[in-house]
Amino acid sequence: MLNEHFINGVGWGKFPNSYMHYQEKYFESGKYTISELLLAGNIHYVYNDYYQVILELGIIGVAIVIGYGFLIYFTISNPGKNIGVSLYQVAIFNLIALSVAAIFTYVFEVLWFQLVLILSVVYIWQQKLSLKSGRVWLVAIFITGALMAHHYGKYILHYQAYQQTSEARLLFKQGFYDEAVKLCSENYTRLRHDEKFLSLYSEALLYNGNFERCERVLAELIAIRNNYIYQRWLGQCYIEQKRYNQAEVALIKAINMVPNRFSPRFDLFNLYIGQKQYNKAYSTGNAIMQLPVKVPSSITAFIKKQTAERMIYLKK
Repeated sequence: MLNEHFINGVGWGKFPNSYMHYQEKYFESGKYTISELLLAGNIHYVYNDYYQVILELGIIGVAIVIGYGFLIYFTISNPGKNIGVSLYQVAIFNLIALSVAAIFTYVFEVLWFQLVLILSVVYIWQQKLSLKSGRVWLVAIFITGALMAHHYGKYILHYQAYQQTSEARLLFKQGFYDEAVKLCSENYTRLRHDEKFLSLYSEALLYNGNFERCERVLAELIAIRNNYIYQRWLGQCYIEQKRYNQAEVALIKAINMVPNRFSPRFDLFNLYIGQKQYNKAYSTGNAIMQLPVKVPSSITAFIKKQTAERMIYLKK
């Protein structure tokens, strides 16, 4: 991925979709180990903030990471005179701890870590330069407010819509699919760019039987965040609409994205049986029986049992 996008990057915030595309192509090639198969999942983060910035922004990302390194260096070096030891040391510790942790996880994606980082930097420089605290902390408060607005502003702006979405989610879990769809439909215009909302809406439409609408909502959802679950739902939509070739493509895409999952393989297995493509069904069923179990569950056991029984019929 980095080799192909080093100059411009894949785009800010577009790492998850790009990574799932590359992961799909990697497993489609068949050149992988069992360990890689078992570790595969729907990936949202690189688990290295600096590397993710470079992947998303390319050369600009490299400049940002280098600039951040210089900022950290000049921030923690050469403390000024008459610095209060205790709070200053705490701020230095916070800055170093978060900067090191960002090498191993997604620290800078979390609001509270962002706030701790910014407040620590502001306090350190205020002490180093012996600045008046009033104006400095006014800037810190402004930045804090901007971050809070970025993370929570949409929930405040569309408070009622999110409340109704929570109600729709509860109705869906209780099996009231028509009511859940109705509430989602009413709030679609306001929340159509929210992944969790679109996920709920598309799943409710799938269970409700409105497959054409579900397909359109899934297209918007996949454009925001693509993963094997949404591809599987899309495959199920196509099956219900008797668009079997497109269903096959979607289910194979879901399988290659995260090949250790049994459900999309079982869907494809049943699709082939239903279409009397017995050679493909046998091959898919055999893959299910040989697939190592990542986490034992009743669903996995059921799929293996059902597949084994149907494989007996296919052998005849």
